[in-house]
Amino acid sequence: MRAMRAKAGWIVAAVVLVSAATGWAKQGGEDDGSGEPGGVDKFFTEIKAPLEAVDCGGTPPTITVLGLTIDISTAEIRNDIDLTTGCASLEVGKTVEVEFGSDLAPLVALEVTIDPNKQGKLEVQGPLQAIDTSGLTVQILGLTIDVSTVQLENIPSLDALELSQIVEVDLVSATAPLEAESLVRKNGSFVKSLKLTSNFGKPDKDALSLAGTVQLSSGFTPNGKAVVLDVGGQVFNFTLDDKGNDEIAEGKFSLKQKTGRAEFKARLKNGDFQGSWIDEGMVDADFSKEPLEMDVALTIDGVPYGGTVQLEYTAKAGRSGKAK
Repeated sequence: MRAMRAKAGWIVAAVVLVSAATGWAKQGGEDDGSGEPGGVDKFFTEIKAPLEAVDCGGTPPTITVLGLTIDISTAEIRNDIDLTTGCASLEVGKTVEVEFGSDLAPLVALEVTIDPNKQGKLEVQGPLQAIDTSGLTVQILGLTIDVSTVQLENIPSLDALELSQIVEVDLVSATAPLEAESLVRKNGSFVKSLKLTSNFGKPDKDALSLAGTVQLSSGFTPNGKAVVLDVGGQVFNFTLDDKGNDEIAEGKFSLKQKTGRAEFKARLKNGDFQGSWIDEGMVDADFSKEPLEMDVALTIDGVPYGGTVQLEYTAKAGRSGKAK
C-alpha cells in the first residue's frame, strides 16, 4: 500500500501539472532547448551511450546500455539518415540514441538510432525519480547518478530540483558509479494534468480528468487501435476510430496527432473508481493538501507509456475527496 507521506531528506514535488515515473512534471516559461520559451521537447526520455550488448535472438530481443537491459521488440531501428534497418545492424561499442515512451521498468524502446555523429556521447534524459540532497545523487531511469560536482546550466542550485522534473544529464563516463558532468532542466511531459474525485456520499459519482502528450511511432494510424488506460489500478479499455476517439459508458478518450507527438485526453465520470484508489491514499477522511502518488499507465497499440504522478489530496469525510 502506498502511504501518503512527506519524504524526509528528499524533495517532493506537489504540483498541478505533473507526470511520469515517477511522474513527469511540465515546466513552463523557459527555453527548453528548442529555441522557444515554454516549448515542449520532442522526446521525453532517452539515452545516448555506447551499446554494451545486443541480443537479437532473445525473447524479447534486447540491448544493454549503461547497464540497463532494454526491450527492442517493438522499436524502430534507424541509421543516421533516418532509414529503417534492423537489429542485425546494431554493433557493440557503437553509440546509439534510445527513446522511450515510459521510464517504468521493464524498459521498452520506441526507437533506436545509430548515428556516427553521436559517437562518444554520454547523456541521459528523463524525469527525476529520486533526489538525495545529503548523498548528492539523483535517479533517472533507475540509474543513480552522482551530482556532487555537476555543472548546473539553467537551474540555480540542486535544492531547486523537484521530483518529476525532466532533466538532461551529461555523464563523465559510462562506467559505474555514474557521475554527472552537467545538468539542464528540460520541458516535456507525459501527463500534463490529472484530477481525481471520489464521491463518498453518492455511489457511481467518481470522476477523473487526464491530459498529456505521447510520442507515437512513425506511420501510426488510430483506426481500430486498442488503448488501455490504468489510473491507480482502475482500468479502462478503448478502441479508437479513424479520428482517434472512443466513448464508453464511463466517458471519453481522444488522441489527436500533432507533428512529432500526439495529445491525449480522458474524461471519465459516473463510475465507482474509489476502491482502486484507496491503496494510493484517497480514503474517506479529512485531509488538506496531503502529498499523494498515483500510478498512471497508458498502452497504445501495445506500446507502453507511464509513470507515477505527484498530487495533492484534499478531502472531507463522508462527502468527497479530490486529488490534483
